[in-house]
Parts: sequence; structure tokens; C-alpha cells
Amino acid sequence: MRRCLLFYLWGLLLFSVPGHAQLYRASADAGEVLVRTCMEELFSLPSVEEAIAKQIYAVSRRKWSGVNNLLTDGPRGLVQVKLPDHSFVLGTGFLFEKDKHLFVGMAYHVGGRIGDQRTVQVFSRSGQPQEYLVTINARGPAGWHSADISIAELPPEALAHGARPLPVGKPQLSAPVFSLGYTAGEFGQHDFLPVRGKLISAEGYNLEGSRELIHEEKSAEPFLFSGYCGSPLLQLQENVWKVVGVYVGGCVAPGQTAGNKMFGVNLSQTIPQLLDFHFNQSPLPSRGLYFRGWPVDRLEWTEFLNIVQVWRGETKVFEENLQYYPGPYSDDRSELALQDFDLQPGDIIHYIIRVNHDKTRSVNFIVP
Repeated sequence: MRRCLLFYLWGLLLFSVPGHAQLYRASADAGEVLVRTCMEELFSLPSVEEAIAKQIYAVSRRKWSGVNNLLTDGPRGLVQVKLPDHSFVLGTGFLFEKDKHLFVGMAYHVGGRIGDQRTVQVFSRSGQPQEYLVTINARGPAGWHSADISIAELPPEALAHGARPLPVGKPQLSAPVFSLGYTAGEFGQHDFLPVRGKLISAEGYNLEGSRELIHEEKSAEPFLFSGYCGSPLLQLQENVWKVVGVYVGGCVAPGQTAGNKMFGVNLSQTIPQLLDFHFNQSPLPSRGLYFRGWPVDRLEWTEFLNIVQVWRGETKVFEENLQYYPGPYSDDRSELALQDFDLQPGDIIHYIIRVNHDKTRSVNFIVP
């Protein structure tokens, strides 16, 4: 199962890398290698005990400089997502409503496929947890630039003791955005981590933003956390906190804030389609794959562009794995993934498309 990554410096949110639902803190010199590889070295990081994690998050909340009522009101719409009969948190989710139906939204790589079951832990006003077994009703594909979200319906009584759904809104660019979420382990309602940032791009299903550091305490030792994926991205709109996206990962140069990126799923683009599928069994839409306006192919809802290669004759001269690509990108503007490469007429762009976990297909486009 894919999990998302975040790197931490003892309370200092440094950067994240998608691929695994995890939160990290890491030293600056360790971070450069981790950003470059995005995957392999991460698994050598030691895990943090829950008690220490709670202390780190408590420091982050104490030093919080965002809007105060978010820390008191926001957690009422948060849930923890687990596998059935397991106490270990896979990720975070959030509550929302549509036509008097209550749903939980979560990252697809946390919630899984249609028919999969998850245990959702909803908190009462007093912080007491209540668990519900849910079945995934609709989902998109995993990946930074895909509709990486699953939804499941909850019984209305899940709101009986003070939990509150979050209204879904449209993202506002160049505006502050906040996320609240849990990491893996056995945490209470208020053991969440707040993160502040700013949305800078909305391409297709994808949201991209810059993420701010929380405070300046540092540690030389890297540690590993898990579970932040699925955290709601919240914006204050007309004095109401609205969830505009779902956090799925990020990547940044160590010690820098300018390139400190977060990635999310645009809920205004995905939730209506998933609900239409759930209520009406309407076919989920395909989308176009283009290069500089030229049509290349159509991608089904659950497909995503995995790898793009450039071949010059019999020689492969470029390759980018888009599942972990940290730049802005959408399927209808695939040239963005090649923006730093000098293409020549006659080059063959070879797209490898992920159909499902076990299957890929490919399509070629010749540069005019």
C-alpha cells in the first residue's frame, strides 16, 4: 500500500516525499540524499515512540500561529482510519455530508478499493472514540496528480455525540491553507499535528502548495512517523472552515521554505464525480492525455500516467517517474513533466500508463 511521506526536524516540519503514508523529521545533510532518491533510504530511519510523537505535536500546537479556532473546531471533523480488527492507524480522514448522507473521505492509498473495509474511529465531543466498520463506495487512483481519494458512507448516528462534518469548498489560490491530521499509532482526538501553508496551483485533480515550517527547534537525528495522508486541507472561506483538498504528500529541499511543497487532491473536482458514481452508478469520466495541445490518448478514471520516457532513435535519453514527480503537472499538460528537457523533432515520447496494481499499458507520441 502506498503511503505518503513527511520529514521532520524535532518539531520542525521540513519536507515530505510521496510514496508511503509517513511523517519524518530528518537532519539537513540527511535530507538532501532523501529528496534525491525519494524512496530507498527512507526505510532506514528509526521509528519514534508514540509518547515522543505526542510531545512533538504538543509543541507544534503550542507554537501554532494560525487561526486559533481551527485547533478547537477542526478536530471534530477528523477521524482515524484503521484496518478492521487492528488498533494501528493507517491514516487520517474527514467527515462530510451530501443530501443528508454522511461520508468519510480519505486518501485512496489509505482507504483502498471499492468493497474494501476499514474501521473509522469518530470522536465524541468529550474525545471518546466510537468505531464504525465501513465499506469503500467509490475511489480514484493513487498518485500525486490523480484523484487519490476513497469515500465510504457512515451511519448518521456517528454525529450523535458531537462529531461534525466539514463543508467541502473550492480551493482559493494564493491563500492560506491548513491541515490537521494524525500519525500512525494509538492517538487521542487532540493528538493531531497542525501544518500551515499556501495554495499555489490547481491543475486537474491536483493541488499544490507551499508549506511553512512550524518552529525552529532542530535535531541531528532523523526519525520516522506514519499516517498523515488523508488529512484535510482547510481554508477559511466566508468565516467557515471548508475542506478543499486531501493531503497526499510533498517534497522540498532541506532547510528551505521557498521550495517546501505539499500536494493534495482537489475535492471540488473529485467529490461530485465520486458521489454521482455512488448514488447513480454513473460512469466515472475519462480524461484526455495531451502534449502541447495535441491529443495523445484517453485515461480512464482509475488510470494514471506512471512514467514518461523520451527515445531518440534506439536510445532512451530521458525518463521521469511521475508518481513521485514534485513539480506541477496534469494529464492535459504532460509537457510540464518535460520542462527541463530539450526535445527535438522526431523524438518519441513513450508514456507508461498504470492501469491497476499489476498492469500497465503504453502509448507513443512523436514530437512534430
